[in-house]
Amino acid sequence: MPDNAQIAHIAESFGKAIEQAQRSKTIEQQKSPEQLASEVEQTYPFHPQMKHIFALFKENKEFQQTRGLLELASRLLKSVWERQANDVMLIGPQHFDLSIDEVREKIISISRLDDAVARDIYSSDGSAHAQTIDANTGNTAAAQVANLLLVSSLSTAVNPVKGLTLSETLECLATPNADLSFYQQACDNLTKSSWYLHKSAEGRIYFDKLENLTKMLTGLAARAPEPKVSELIAHRLREAFEPRSKRAYQKVLALPSIDEIEKEVQVNRVLAIISPDSKLPLEEVGKFFSTLVRKNNLLVLTGEKSFEVGKLHEAACQVYAVAQADATGKVKKGDPQWDEFEDLIELYEQQFNGVR
Repeated sequence: MPDNAQIAHIAESFGKAIEQAQRSKTIEQQKSPEQLASEVEQTYPFHPQMKHIFALFKENKEFQQTRGLLELASRLLKSVWERQANDVMLIGPQHFDLSIDEVREKIISISRLDDAVARDIYSSDGSAHAQTIDANTGNTAAAQVANLLLVSSLSTAVNPVKGLTLSETLECLATPNADLSFYQQACDNLTKSSWYLHKSAEGRIYFDKLENLTKMLTGLAARAPEPKVSELIAHRLREAFEPRSKRAYQKVLALPSIDEIEKEVQVNRVLAIISPDSKLPLEEVGKFFSTLVRKNNLLVLTGEKSFEVGKLHEAACQVYAVAQADATGKVKKGDPQWDEFEDLIELYEQQFNGVR
């Protein structure tokens, strides 16, 4: 342990970090910087909020409060001790290393959130949502947020308090010189992609054994009939390329068959939008064009097979999924998930309309 002067310096640094986050409205003001600094001195080397988070599941029937707490704390210390980077100033639940078998097994044994861990937080093949997010961003913000929320979600009591608000989450993650925007973005990305992460009416974010809306909609999107998806994409393309002056073309044919093109060019100047992934080969369209007498009646728009085409298809599947969930009553107005469902509808439509 460092001497009291060093601990006091660390405590003061954390107090200033919290004060800065409060001034920027990143976190809500619940404690003064002086209060936090005093608490840090009392709980060092652990974060003051850790005892409150661990207290959320102390009433679990199979959790032995003293022995269980010591065992859990030992796993946390092992995680920090074996950490490659020497970057932990105050130890908190975000520092659990779920790649260590005994650490992962201990946490899972408390509330059996096996599926949530494997799908959303840590998988040996690196495919869990938090791992994917961190791989794309080049940091560990998503893993830290997920670990923190996981430990705050371990209660199995009746009508438990589970999870943390965004402000509480960021308060636990705030360190001197840390950019909290990375954690905010990580939390947002986790909320969008995780299958077992939920948000209560009070704004508490927590993991649960039950799948969330994202998982349900992912399943509906995966089963979306191709004709329905193509119909959505065609509608989107017709809107995007609607003729206004009608000097170049008078009508849009989105993802047409060769018969549709042949029929329309007899009477209109046509823009035929052919997907590079279309079942209609461009060679066939080229052959038809070569035989066409009034060649000015046909303008073809296509492109290379690309990531954007895949994104458009994926976004269309998501739009179909929310429409299907709404039409079949899987989510109804008044349900606890209704507000979240409306947010997803807006998000998916924005993503669909935003693909270029």
